[in-house]
Amino acid sequence: TTLAGAPLSGKFLSEPARTNLVLYSEQFDNASGWYPIRSTVTANTITAPNANSSADKFVENTTATSTHYVYSFQAKAASAIVYTYSIYAKAAERSKLLVQMSSTTGSIRTTFDLAAGTYSAPIGAGTVWTNASCDIKALSNGWYRCSLTATSDTDTRISYEHYLDNGSGITYTGDGISGLYIWGAQLEVGNKASSYIPTAGSTR
Repeated sequence: TTLAGAPLSGKFLSEPARTNLVLYSEQFDNASGWYPIRSTVTANTITAPNANSSADKFVENTTATSTHYVYSFQAKAASAIVYTYSIYAKAAERSKLLVQMSSTTGSIRTTFDLAAGTYSAPIGAGTVWTNASCDIKALSNGWYRCSLTATSDTDTRISYEHYLDNGSGITYTGDGISGLYIWGAQLEVGNKASSYIPTAGSTR
């Protein structure tokens, strides 16, 4: 049994039934579910919030003056839908993570500071995603659960993306060794993050 912030045991929770639409919620190195761009993902490098050694290291490559990110995507209905995307993250050499939800025509994004436990105001681009909000919950051992909520546009694709930020923004020359830790991705329909639901190849 889990809470929206961190996995717990022995607790009864009353919350609406949700489905995690991410196919591989903990396997960011899975080539069928995630696509690293000018970055690499190394699986199972440190202990995750569930106490298993299943958290991945997300590291920039050395490409000059560019972005370094990992993303996934899927089809959606041609209507405006309230989505919440959440990810557990922990600082390493980098302590800022930009999270974005987007379609082919618009996007919404925010930057989470994993050292300060804060986030920036969400920013939209293109066809407007509306009613955006963010949340960050501190867990043990330096982990945070970061979430971004917004109402989508009516495009038929949604993408969810994580960009490394070197402190000056997301466009920079990578050093090939710096990054941070990620675990437990969740995309769901609803106006806030629910209890984490692990997946491994199918929605659940």
